[in-house]
Amino acid sequence: ATLSDEGIESKTQMTPGADADTYKVEWQAGDAVQMNGNPSTAIAIKEDASNASFTFEGASFDAPYYAVYPAAAATAFADGTYTLSLPKTQTYVGSDKFSPEASLMLGYSAESGKVAFRHAMAYIRLTLSVGDAPVRSVTFESNNQEAMAGTFKATCTDGAWTLAKETGSVYAVDLVCEGEGAAIGDKMLVAIPAGTYAEGFRIVVKDT
Repeated sequence: ATLSDEGIESKTQMTPGADADTYKVEWQAGDAVQMNGNPSTAIAIKEDASNASFTFEGASFDAPYYAVYPAAAATAFADGTYTLSLPKTQTYVGSDKFSPEASLMLGYSAESGKVAFRHAMAYIRLTLSVGDAPVRSVTFESNNQEAMAGTFKATCTDGAWTLAKETGSVYAVDLVCEGEGAAIGDKMLVAIPAGTYAEGFRIVVKDT
């Protein structure tokens, strides 16, 4: 399986687009990014919600600009490289919505002004059409030990980002459906690093 981020705009909540096969991804209140290792302190969302501006209090930095969302995913930054921690456990937040802490995006700009983000994750949509009990959890596990969560290095070279696993990465992610769980027919979204999964992956669904 080869998974890419093509066709996704910016950011964190998905809303239906002009037809059933397209989605807008919108910024939400409380979102924060890091720029050159500095976390943002406030967000101002533009009218169409696909764009936003961020405030960095007490921070001073020069171009080029290296950005990451969410801010909490970045544990270190040096020389255009972020050390990242991607959660193994993702939280189900509703049908056709993804866990914000797992929605990794990376951005770069060689000069001051606008920084465009691109998704570093692919989103798998799983919908169950049979059964009675609500879904309590879903586990995705790569069959060829491609890393899905844990520690990664994101390096930007000539404006292009690469994501590489580090010691501490793991080969599975869990989507946990708290409360009443996910109902049969709900669209459950799981974020995993975009890339090629040479032998595909295994899916385990639990209703207890």
